[in-house]
Amino acid sequence: MKQQYLCAESGRLENSQFDSVPIDTVWQVDKLHNFATGEGQTVAVIDSGVNRNDRLPRLFGGGDYIMGGDGLQDCDHHGTLVAGIIAAQRKPGDGFVGIAPGVSVVSIRQASERYQVDSAQTRNARQATEASNVATLARAIVHAAALNATVINISVTACVGVNGGADLREMAGALYFAAAVKDAVVVTSAGNLGGDCAANPGPDPAHPDDPRGWSSVQTLSLPSMFTDFVLSVGGTRLTGDPYVMSMPGPWVTVGAPAVSVVSLDPSTMDGSLVNAQETKDGIEPIAGTSFASANVAGLAALIRQRHPDLSAHQVIERIRRTAHHPSESLAAILGDGVVDPMAALTAPIDDSIPMVGPNVPPVAAVPGEPASPDDHLSRTVALATVGVLAGALFIAVVVAIARGGSKETD
Repeated sequence: MKQQYLCAESGRLENSQFDSVPIDTVWQVDKLHNFATGEGQTVAVIDSGVNRNDRLPRLFGGGDYIMGGDGLQDCDHHGTLVAGIIAAQRKPGDGFVGIAPGVSVVSIRQASERYQVDSAQTRNARQATEASNVATLARAIVHAAALNATVINISVTACVGVNGGADLREMAGALYFAAAVKDAVVVTSAGNLGGDCAANPGPDPAHPDDPRGWSSVQTLSLPSMFTDFVLSVGGTRLTGDPYVMSMPGPWVTVGAPAVSVVSLDPSTMDGSLVNAQETKDGIEPIAGTSFASANVAGLAALIRQRHPDLSAHQVIERIRRTAHHPSESLAAILGDGVVDPMAALTAPIDDSIPMVGPNVPPVAAVPGEPASPDDHLSRTVALATVGVLAGALFIAVVVAIARGGSKETD
């Protein structure tokens, strides 16, 4: 990889004040902390890296798939924002606090819009970079799981066409290893519209047996499409209405706030806050499903602390089943509804929810776990796990969707 662009810059909108923070108010985060803070949980942030910050005292480097290193460099000003939303500590002088300030954060740098495969080494740097991103994302997931993360947040999205011939086996194996073998709650952003991430058609009224519109999918959102293993988060406004740039798709599980984002300033270590980023059009408010995912990842950590006996699947189902269900017309954006954080954290345990999803095959032995992102074991584990899944319904679904087929939903 080679750096092709200058690092991002963050800032503050005019007349900003941080005595109160929108998400903390809407989600009543102070009240959530009466029940849990995420203590004892480890959240892996697979992103653009996380810069060190005084308000992230339990931040650890997990590795770097871009340039090598510890994962504690964030040229994109993205992973640091995500980590701050999840885990930032309080500081006198403002009202900001992360959803789960008691967690440890492991940063794995896997994505960057500032770096590309060296064009001198390939004729199509962009295509090579995209292929590398899909492959390294799978390996980063395995690595995060092997580091015993109890929650894995993936606020990066790879979009591929259904007829693009994408080989999704390594991704499938990685997610099975993380969710089923290592019991990690995998939370991922549904994606934002733009570039390769195009809107999918809605359900076809002629196929009432396919209410989510799997048969109409034209663009796949990775890793969101692996619904047996991940919780995919679409974006909402603070009112619960859909965020206009949230990528719709049948894989969306729930919706959460994606706008009015406040988080740690990636350019300093002193805990200062930002709510805007420099773009080609000037300074713009921070928004996107990446940050909706971070909110829900923090919530998952709270649930794992308060209910330590719940499996990853049960945590996901708890968040899904306590959400406020939308009209059917909004299901492609909001999934099963807008997250209700207090209900997800405090509702009575539902003993009817199984430990694993209905389409997940039994866990079998896989090779030894990887020790660092530099070795080849992450890929070995992911591909070997595909062998465990061979013949399973879910692999058939992956192949069908990738080739433009349909998936039946229950």
